[in-house]
Amino acid sequence: MFPEPLPLLRTGVVGNFQMLADPPREEYFDGHVQLGPDAAVIAVLAGTEKDPGAKWVDDLSNSNTVFGITEAGTVLAPIRSYRRSSTHGEVRAEVVRWHASNMLINAPHEEVDDDTVAATKLFYLGLGSWSGRPGHVDEPISDDGEPGWRIEVRSEQERNVSLDADFNLTIEHGWTLTGPPDIRSISRPLKIGFRSNHRRPLSEHVVRLDAVHGLLSVAHWKPVTAATGIAQLDPDSRKRAVLWDDTMTNETVEPDSNEFPIFTLADINDLEGLAAWVTICLTRPRAVTPIVRHRLFQNQTPESRLLSTAAAFEYWTASNARNPKARWARKVREHRVPSAISASVSDNWSNWIGDASRWAELFYGTYIQLKHTAQAADLDVVDALEYSGRWLLTASILDQCAGSSAPSERIFSGNGLRYPAPNRVRAVLDHAPIPSTAHR
Repeated sequence: MFPEPLPLLRTGVVGNFQMLADPPREEYFDGHVQLGPDAAVIAVLAGTEKDPGAKWVDDLSNSNTVFGITEAGTVLAPIRSYRRSSTHGEVRAEVVRWHASNMLINAPHEEVDDDTVAATKLFYLGLGSWSGRPGHVDEPISDDGEPGWRIEVRSEQERNVSLDADFNLTIEHGWTLTGPPDIRSISRPLKIGFRSNHRRPLSEHVVRLDAVHGLLSVAHWKPVTAATGIAQLDPDSRKRAVLWDDTMTNETVEPDSNEFPIFTLADINDLEGLAAWVTICLTRPRAVTPIVRHRLFQNQTPESRLLSTAAAFEYWTASNARNPKARWARKVREHRVPSAISASVSDNWSNWIGDASRWAELFYGTYIQLKHTAQAADLDVVDALEYSGRWLLTASILDQCAGSSAPSERIFSGNGLRYPAPNRVRAVLDHAPIPSTAHR
């Protein structure tokens, strides 16, 4: 029985590596690959008799995609960046290090065509409350007086929706039964993926997976990580490669850690709403970037978060100015942007935040104060404004994706951003003074 490849790659393995260049380079180089927290790093001894300085790597066509044969199986990596160096001491050797954000492991060699794939999929555990569709029955039973337990599971067919002319979004729940007879384990991962009509570069699949992953992270209180991923290279093949990504996949994922989502797949109109979210991420990323980034990477100052969220407010309003279904965005002056976005969601927002008009003035005034003056702002106020503003923007975008106010009704209710979140926000903002800059 072969060992799992990902644990080996995290430790680091040796192998032979080749650049998939055009025209192809026939050389294989001895080297090492390791999956790190920020990237996969492939390092090779790259000097040759004809080119001892390994300057060929400076031609970007030689550093697009690397294929390797390693102890953990084959690896195929689209390259994000590279670095060239040399060893020290009496013997000089050139070293090239490639950095990759994602990698395919055990990709069938005969199916490799640069880094193109036909389908990708990520597997998530513990998100059943978000996705719904349980598909199982478990109950105690008693036959002839002997207690027992009956478990019945049923798989469902993959569902899909067209994303655009080239891609379909797919979703399914699949049951797996593993372990020896006396300690069987049942799991039901949520599988979300994309299938392209033709083989497309892996990056085009990953950017769409990243949009879904970002939404899942926003929808849950605790961090979300995919248990694993797969990729299909040839559309007619039954073989699959393992998909690794430096932000979306992780070695250990605890199931049942996100039982109470802030909003669900049903709230955003199921697959149609999810596809609409992905489309907005691709076509209007300036609106969604603060929403996702501030959830995943909480290392920015409150001031910088508020500035980027306020800029996203302005962009989202402007991008809807000619949308006939977004009357709230028509002819909105700058100082009225927060009020306009407040008008784009359900009345639950006003119940959640209190005086929505006062909040809009406070948000705009603080934003202008930070942007155009040297006056210091109360960091607690800034933090509460950014948090509430970010969720208002999230609700506005998701309402548009769903074609209804169901997302904002859920988010600003006892089932969404429940206690103590609204109480903490209100405790800070209800008595915060409105800056004079709100009336510029």
